[in-house]
Amino acid sequence: MPFHPQLVKMCEEAIRETAGRSHAMPSGPLHDAAEVCRAGIPTVMMFVQSLKGISHNKIEDTREEHPRMSVVALIAGVQDHDWIVKQR
Repeated sequence: MPFHPQLVKMCEEAIRETAGRSHAMPSGPLHDAAEVCRAGIPTVMMFVQSLKGISHNKIEDTREEHPRMSVVALIAGVQDHDWIVKQR
């Protein structure tokens, strides 16, 4: 399910500002966000890196600083709230 292009761009920019680079990736597992998007609501997902690329598994792990960085990037992304409010 393709996400909203402006929200994707906003996330990519916020991540680059926070981490120095951003990687786009497809998501194989079905997420609630896909259904929200399918309902016509502007949607995007921001992922936190999993060590060794393992996710959706009991051995999934993440470096401690990565969730913190994702919160910083999320806050930076929503600072452009004028665009978000206009979408309502």
